[in-house]
Formats: sequence, structure tokens, C-alpha cells
Amino acid sequence: MIKYALLGGAAWVLYPIADNKIKFYHAETPKNKQLIESIPTLAKGSFFPTIWIPGGFLQALLGSGRTRMKNDLKFTESVLYQRELITLEDGGTYSVDWVMGNEMPDNNKILLIVPGLTGGSEAPYIKNPVKIAQDKGYRVGVVHGRGICGTPLTTLKPNLLGDSKDLGFAIQHIHKKYPDAPIVALGTSMGGNLVLKYAGESGNDCLLKGISVISTPFDIAICARYLKKNWPKSRIADMYLTKSILNMITRHEDFYEAWEKDFGVSMDTAIKVERSFDFDLHFTCKVLGHNDPEDYYEYSSCVSYLNKIKVPVFALSSMNDPVVTNKCIPYDEFKSNPNLILAVTRTGGHIGWFTGQFKAERWYAHPTLEFLDKAIENPLNKLSISLQNN
Repeated sequence: MIKYALLGGAAWVLYPIADNKIKFYHAETPKNKQLIESIPTLAKGSFFPTIWIPGGFLQALLGSGRTRMKNDLKFTESVLYQRELITLEDGGTYSVDWVMGNEMPDNNKILLIVPGLTGGSEAPYIKNPVKIAQDKGYRVGVVHGRGICGTPLTTLKPNLLGDSKDLGFAIQHIHKKYPDAPIVALGTSMGGNLVLKYAGESGNDCLLKGISVISTPFDIAICARYLKKNWPKSRIADMYLTKSILNMITRHEDFYEAWEKDFGVSMDTAIKVERSFDFDLHFTCKVLGHNDPEDYYEYSSCVSYLNKIKVPVFALSSMNDPVVTNKCIPYDEFKSNPNLILAVTRTGGHIGWFTGQFKAERWYAHPTLEFLDKAIENPLNKLSISLQNN
């Protein structure tokens, strides 16, 4: 019995190494195939996970949880920020943490990073691509919604799942500030959903030259139903997310009375819930004016906007993500819009994708940023011209 248990454990650990192929989903066009082949990390066609970080849950815990790895922190210890506050049309406040470094010309390429849910610029999973992008010559800014990561909450409307119109206003502000600079975006988790929804709503008016997203909950309703289950994996992930939301809300006790008076919220009930669905039922839907959580999730999801996106998009998802169920991955939408490319790995967890067998390093920043480099170079137009000439 012990022998079989050991063999089973070894197979569970080693199988991701053997089954390491990246699966791609996109419109079958020559330009998409050539684009993938032109991106060094994606052209290899495989992702080798760290063998001693098996399973999606552990990858997620080390990737986007509160656990910190020493080499992860050491790699990004030189990253420092200077904050800019942006006043939204209704008096709300957005913030951008710009990475401090060498002086750059106004037309220097810009990378905007949009973290997930309550994440911010100090999170290791954000500082990793910040550092790599800085080394690539980007002016890097990490954007935060209302009340997130120390951003002042100046209206009764908090960020929660995020408002794509708020993000669009912030991008327009940055575009006016640097009108000759190409702007691209990297969205993580719920930040990825937010960027894609903005791009779909904007269509041809999108101010971004390219978008990369990772661990994206494309259909939030499907993800919410998964997190609502009482399976251990779902319950643990959902309780962690709910606690993060409550930590943000409870920092703004001076708003409690107004939320109760203006929207009929019982704050005593709202701050004691353990699951995200219950929080949205008792707080979010009342404050933001939605009928019920399902209505809120459908409104906030990017999935119905993917067919309207007109800029190059690269999405990276993992089949063993314990937070964003793979059942919400919209394969057909990626196959039907020629501007979209989806890469799916068997393992990677939630914003994990650790690789390296002696020293675990984050992998996801490399394919996502390499794609954005190509988007700035505008390879799709070049490929189209080349194919027409041939």
C-alpha cells in the first residue's frame, strides 16, 4: 500500500513535467501563427513548472497569496514608486503608482498594470513584471481603483470588481499626459477582466496598443458559482478573497453611516459574512444598484465584449487555477476574433507559474511582456502587408 501511495504521489508531482505543452486557441490565420512563433517564450511551446511546488493551490498560495519567497522579494527590492492621484468625473479617486527610475522622453512606451480585486503595487506578483518591464525600457504605472491600496475613497462608490469606465477615464488621462507614447496594459486576475471589458466597450477607440492578461475570470458568474460551492478548494479560495474585500471596506468606517442611510445596507451584517456571494448580496448590489449578485456578475464580466476588441490581446490561463475555474474560459470567443490569442497550461495555479527546479522564478511576465513588445511594434499590420505582397 505504501509503495502504491508513493508511486501515486510521484506521478502527481512529475506529470506536469511530462505534460508541459502549451495549448493555443485563436483564429487560424497566418498572422496569428507567425506572431506566436515570433515570441521567444511562446515559440518553445511548453511550460515546465517547479517540481517542488506541485498543484494549483500551492502555486496560487505562493503566487498571489500572503506567503512571500525570499528570492521573489530580493528580485524586486529595487522597485520604488511615486503616486499620482487622478480625480474621476464623479469626484472619485484613482491612483497610479509610477515606477521611479531614469528620466524618460514623453514619447517613451508605457505599460499600465492593473492588479486583481484588492491587489496593489506592493504585491510580489505585480512587482515582478514591473521590474522586468522596467528593464525592458518601459515607463511603468500600476493603477488602483477607488479605495484600493491606500487610494482615497472620496465617494460612496468603492472599487470592488472594478468599473471599466473608471479605468477608461484613467487611461484617457494618461494618454493626454503622454499623447505620443504607445500605451499597453497587463491585467492580472480581475484586473484582466477589467482591461478586456474596457477594450471591448471602446472598440476602435481603445487607447491601448496591446493587452496581456493572466488568470482572468472572463465569466464572473461562472466563477462565482464555483467559489460558492463548499468544496474545500472553493471554500478556502472564496473565504480568502472575501477577507481581502472586507479588509478594504473596514478601512473606511467613516462611510458606514452613509452606506446604511443612503442604500439600506446593514454594515453589521455585511462585515461579518465569510463568502463573497453573501457580501455582494448584502452590500455590493445595494450600493451599486444591481438586482442581485448574478445581475452584478453578468454586468461586470468581459466575456460578452471579447468579440468587439480591436487591439491585439494575449491571455494566459491555467487549467488548475483554484480561484478562477477553467470552466469560465471562453475558447470559442478566442477562436472567432482574429485579434485574440489564448494560451492554456496544465498547471500554473492562480498568478503562479513558477518554473526552475533549484530556484523558483515567475514565468508569466516573459510571454506577456514579449507579446506587448510585438504589439507596440505593430507586427499584425506588418504581417498583413507581407502576406499581401506574397
